[in-house]
Amino acid sequence: MKVDEIFGPTIQGEGALAGTVTMFVRLGGCDYRCSWCDTLHAVDPENVPNWADMNAVEIEAALVSKAPNLRLGSWVTISGGNPAIWQTELPELVDELRAAGRRVNIETQGSVPNRAFKRADAITLSPKGPSSGMTLDLDKLATCVELANGRAVFKFVIGDEADMAFARA
Repeated sequence: MKVDEIFGPTIQGEGALAGTVTMFVRLGGCDYRCSWCDTLHAVDPENVPNWADMNAVEIEAALVSKAPNLRLGSWVTISGGNPAIWQTELPELVDELRAAGRRVNIETQGSVPNRAFKRADAITLSPKGPSSGMTLDLDKLATCVELANGRAVFKFVIGDEADMAFARA
C-alpha cells in the first residue's frame, strides 16, 4: 500500500481517543476531494511519488524502529486520505498490528466499507458535511457502522451552520 507518513508517538488530539498516546500511519489516497482538506499531501495524486510502497510487515517494523518501547498494548491510528480504499491491504495491516500486540484505530469518512473494520479495536467515522463539497452515501456509511460492530464513534468537522445541521441529523 502507499504510505504517506508514519509518525509518533504523539498524543491523539481528537475523537474518542483524545489524550491517548498513539502512533500514526497515514496511508496515501482518497476517494474524496474535500474543499477544506487538511491532508492534501495524503490525497493529491501529484504526491504519489512521495509515498512509500510498504506492506504490513514493513509498516510494523517502521513503527518498532520509531518507538521501540511502545509495542504491547499501544495504539496505532491508521488514517489518510482514506485508508478504507485499501481493500486487501488494510485488513492485512490491522491483522499484523494486532498480532504484534497493538490496539488499532481506523479513521475514515465512512464512504468505503472495509472488512478491516471488523478487526480493529476502534473505528472513527468522520462523515463530511456540506461545506466539504462532497455528498454522503448513507447506505455506505450504514455498512461501515455495521462492520464496526459497536466500536465506531462519529467525529464531525463543523465549518458552518449547514455542517452543524448535518451532524445533528
